[in-house]
Amino acid sequence: MPERRRARSAALVGTVAVSLLASAFAVPAAAGSPVAEGVDASVAGTVDGLPAAVDWRESHAVTEAKNKGQCAEIAGKAYATAAALEGAWVVQDQNPLTRFTPLITDADGQDVYPSVCGEPRPAGESLPTGAFKEWAPVTSGDEEALKAAVARGPVRTKIDSSHVSFTLYSEGVYDEPLCSSSNTDHYVTVVGYGTDPAGQDYWIVKNDYGVDWGDAGFALMSRNNSNQCGIATEAEEPVLNPAPYDLPSRNPWPTFP
Repeated sequence: MPERRRARSAALVGTVAVSLLASAFAVPAAAGSPVAEGVDASVAGTVDGLPAAVDWRESHAVTEAKNKGQCAEIAGKAYATAAALEGAWVVQDQNPLTRFTPLITDADGQDVYPSVCGEPRPAGESLPTGAFKEWAPVTSGDEEALKAAVARGPVRTKIDSSHVSFTLYSEGVYDEPLCSSSNTDHYVTVVGYGTDPAGQDYWIVKNDYGVDWGDAGFALMSRNNSNQCGIATEAEEPVLNPAPYDLPSRNPWPTFP
């Protein structure tokens, strides 16, 4: 697998590079200390009992980035929900990754399948009946609490994506001083964290702008920087019930808040 581009500690604005890494995330687990029993994340040392760096892409817990296209943000919520649940399915139950077909019922009762914006839902697998328990909110604004949650698995959150610098992000650690920590508008999934060679802390974020955005659809966002872009403001981690579950080949996707 080609080595992923490592961060430069700056927000880079320019033409979005076409990624050659669209299918580069199904890789063997990296060696290191286990974060969850039976599952190794890509780790490097520990700080306060937590890994200094985690990347759940290296543990078969993250699928490729999706593209919501012109769909409304409810589709973005569906993708972030599915990504967090996919990770929980691997991390909490040590099962092989299944590419779930996300289905969310919004407040108006409208079913939305984001890949086709309301077209009939295609065949696919969803979370086994009885597996999902709850969304556990991360302490709002607390990046250390978010770090602890991400050390357990991918986390769903919302960020301020309203700046052109985010739309045109291509590589490096995204650091936007004008980003709001309270006015969030866009769902993403935090799938890891670390520190670049220049010493800048970052979050690894899975977006839904397709693989031609950022690093194959992923971004590094500034960490320990006053909750920049509100990344820790509305974060939630999925909690699964203990196995065994019913395991039908198809079953309704649960309704999420």
